[in-house]
Amino acid sequence: MPVLPGSSIGFLGGGQLGRMSAIAARSLGYGVQVLDPDPNCAASAVADHVVVGAFDDEGAARELAASSAVVTYEIEKIGLLAARAVEARTPLRPSSRVLEVVQDRLTQKRFLEGAGIPVGPYAEASTDDEAVPT
Repeated sequence: MPVLPGSSIGFLGGGQLGRMSAIAARSLGYGVQVLDPDPNCAASAVADHVVVGAFDDEGAARELAASSAVVTYEIEKIGLLAARAVEARTPLRPSSRVLEVVQDRLTQKRFLEGAGIPVGPYAEASTDDEAVPT
């Protein structure tokens, strides 16, 4: 379903990327909402509304979703449950499954390998001792 100018785009995160994206969205006729723990985040100067909340705050995520036609990420350290709270109410692009994959490097490597995409050498490490090369 297309999101037409006049609609609001929600950003999970309001940093520099969010600010640049918000400026572009506004120039195309979109409203902009951001969720960020800092009410004075970089995107706050150009957003129509800032939902102040932690990146894992499901209630704040639902609030952002309620005022947005679509939501996207500005930062990948969004809590998975917060992303899923958005997704239950409003389209989230990319999906929470993509967030889940990119937040875990082992899951990410396995996903890429499964898709036939070459990855550099790596080893799984579950403890500090396993993470230290011998």
